Amino acid sequence: MLLVLVLSAVVCSSRAEYSYSIPYEKTLSDYDGISSPDAGDEIDQMDVQQISKPNQIRLSFTDDPTEMAITWTTNDVNHLNEVRYGLGESNLNNTATSISHQYQWDEDDDGNYAYTSGFIHEALMVNLVPGAIHFYQIYSNGKTSDVIRFIAAPKKGSETPVNIFHIADAGTFGTSVMVTADMMKRMNQQDFHGLVHCGDMSYADKYNGSRGDFATQKVWDTWGQMVEPVASKMAYMTSPGNHEIDVYESTRENGTIYQKRFIMPGNEKYYSFAVGMVQFVSVNSDESVDKESTQGVWLEDTLREINENRDKFPWLVVFQHRPIYNSNANHGNWSGQNTYDIADGWPEADYDGWYTAFENLLVKYDVDLLLAGHVHQYERSWPVKGRDNVQHSYNDVTAPVHISCGHAGKDLVFTMLLVLVLSAVVCSSRAEYSYSIPYEKTLSDYDGISSPDAGDEIDQMDVQQISKPNQIRLSFTDDPTEMAITWTTNDVNHLNEVRYGLGESNLNNTATSISHQYQWDEDDDGNYAYTSGFIHEALMVNLVPGAIHFYQIYSNGKTSDVIRFIAAPKKGSETPVNIFHIADAGTFGTSVMVTADMMKRMNQQDFHGLVHCGDMSYADKYNGSRGDFATQKVWDTWGQMVEPVASKMAYMTSPGNHEIDVYESTRENGTIYQKRFIMPGNEKYYSFAVGMVQFVSVNSDESVDKESTQGVWLEDTLREINENRDKFPWLVVFQHRPIYNSNANHGNWSGQNTYDIADGWPEADYDGWYTAFENLLVKYDVDLLLAGHVHQYERSWPVKGRDNVQHSYNDVTAPVHISCGHAGKDLRSSGINAEYGEHHQNYLQFQPFLQCCWY
Repeated sequence: MLLVLVLSAVVCSSRAEYSYSIPYEKTLSDYDGISSPDAGDEIDQMDVQQISKPNQIRLSFTDDPTEMAITWTTNDVNHLNEVRYGLGESNLNNTATSISHQYQWDEDDDGNYAYTSGFIHEALMVNLVPGAIHFYQIYSNGKTSDVIRFIAAPKKGSETPVNIFHIADAGTFGTSVMVTADMMKRMNQQDFHGLVHCGDMSYADKYNGSRGDFATQKVWDTWGQMVEPVASKMAYMTSPGNHEIDVYESTRENGTIYQKRFIMPGNEKYYSFAVGMVQFVSVNSDESVDKESTQGVWLEDTLREINENRDKFPWLVVFQHRPIYNSNANHGNWSGQNTYDIADGWPEADYDGWYTAFENLLVKYDVDLLLAGHVHQYERSWPVKGRDNVQHSYNDVTAPVHISCGHAGKDLVFTMLLVLVLSAVVCSSRAEYSYSIPYEKTLSDYDGISSPDAGDEIDQMDVQQISKPNQIRLSFTDDPTEMAITWTTNDVNHLNEVRYGLGESNLNNTATSISHQYQWDEDDDGNYAYTSGFIHEALMVNLVPGAIHFYQIYSNGKTSDVIRFIAAPKKGSETPVNIFHIADAGTFGTSVMVTADMMKRMNQQDFHGLVHCGDMSYADKYNGSRGDFATQKVWDTWGQMVEPVASKMAYMTSPGNHEIDVYESTRENGTIYQKRFIMPGNEKYYSFAVGMVQFVSVNSDESVDKESTQGVWLEDTLREINENRDKFPWLVVFQHRPIYNSNANHGNWSGQNTYDIADGWPEADYDGWYTAFENLLVKYDVDLLLAGHVHQYERSWPVKGRDNVQHSYNDVTAPVHISCGHAGKDLRSSGINAEYGEHHQNYLQFQPFLQCCWY
């Protein structure tokens, strides 16, 4: 398992990716009518009659990947109104003419209306190339829009990973602007296909009484312009919420204004569409879904038809406004009870089939995900059906997973948006929910790597048989203009250097390597069971911080491929930092699968690096029934296995208990680790900066008592970093062993008198790890402690001293602890440590496995 961390200067919109609340630029420049108030304030409402150029531009999918619908608004219609589009910015050779309409609202006794909309234009771009980048420009009302870029939906059934935002419950507040700004930043980092907004868009129905008269239908215009920076560049798909109910309607049916404003497939209130291998079904949760109702009949017919083609569409995602599972006391829903959202005034038992009929359909037709909003927080369930039938696993699921993500601006500042990556690979982080679908595990073009079944081990590699550069790994120094590199060959009697530069054909810089070799396990006759290859180390200098570079190794008369990497961003820059977090790998089929998954993710977006929190190869375990001590070659196998990732980004490590050398009697991590890895400082503990993030690697098998060498170094390092938090708002410590984890096997708990007693360290407060170490984390405002060791995923609330738990991620006063310890090694599913007692629910934000998948 791996965890993808996106650390940025914006408020991270999904607590699935932990973020610290750091101020950032909220302005959406070049978009008329949008102010940037404080988080709790509302945006000044926009008068659409004052804006002549095309505004409120939104794209939307049809169910045909060669089409994209588009809508926009102007204050007049007496001109050409069309959209020109094509495959290049200067190649807009196709034209779609719009149809236009206008509506009026709130007529008084004299026939006057409180509100008259702008002219709403709708057009359809056709003959698109599925999955390709396109460009368009609107010509309307004598004005033009910018030339805007978007991606057409992938071909139906294609295995292209589908990137989708999931938001709900927005409004027009400062926080709403912040969410839009965050999505814009994310869109600059990687491509997204679209967005699903699960109801409660503008909250225009709430604008009455003390907040203005009913003429504030213009709130719709303000909201439309606010989301334009996102909605004009990707399909913005919606399902109506309770706040899309028209004020004049006496029923609970969603109203006509929603349908006038949005251009969705079908009848716009419920519909379906496909994006690549994913089938989406939008449902109106304020309209009956009883099996005899119009929507209920349509829904079963739709789900049945989709389910007959699951070989083509392995993903089936339903989205709507109201959840049927949520634990929140305000707005909470619960299947199996006799009320449906009673807080909102719907006291009917089993309201219009939503519990029995609807949930039965989800289960019957193998729906994978139910996305919702309504509740202003983030929550995700296990696979569940019928309230009590809960599956505590994401493998071989028999019921949907329910995700509520209902704060895209409204009320609670907690969870704003969720980024979904739906792909045909097993998604490595349950922070982005994924269903276990078979995928290609082969790492082609990398010598010596087989692809066994998940539980089997890779055939061990003989490094002496490979002459070309292998086991290539990059690593950061603490200087963003540098990148260290190491590789192995079976001989050294040739030129050994790396050539690098800013272009594939512009490798004008050279770094010469130093080389060494080691031998291992000497017998009485002076023979060694293992002799390593020649390990080369070089340093690339004068890099351009944050820029893409290329390199090629010339070594032992052979060359590597030309390989691409990104230099660390300039220290203190606000570039979001994308980092993988893994631990506890080994050389198993599952380990290969994790590497393959990272490779696929790297093809979708750029990553700066990876932190591996100990237990890399497990070479120390290769003895007895699993071979003799000559299996130090396990290190070579592991090094080659991770090369597809480690050669393209900085691979930063902290030693684990399985980096202990077999001959050592102490718990100090051994010399082999230091011979194999080229890290900053003394390699066992060190620090480095990447943009606005300061990382500190700690050796959790060496004393951190305040008088120890590591302890003194650690306090000095944290103190120095903390004096520059204006430049480095993020401070992340990573190490192998966690100090908080609830698992009964390998579990740790601060405040108890044992430190990982299961591993044989029975000493009270072992070498300062509870008192001294945790005090340093709190004293110097460490944001995250990343660890492994426990073979599962778990994340805490901000916590210190065991019982001092903060049930919020705002204004935190203690670190959040994340264990992510299954990058290939067997999953530990031993349950909750009895020592946790009533405390484990208190300190856990997500319980074991809730945000992970395993192979």
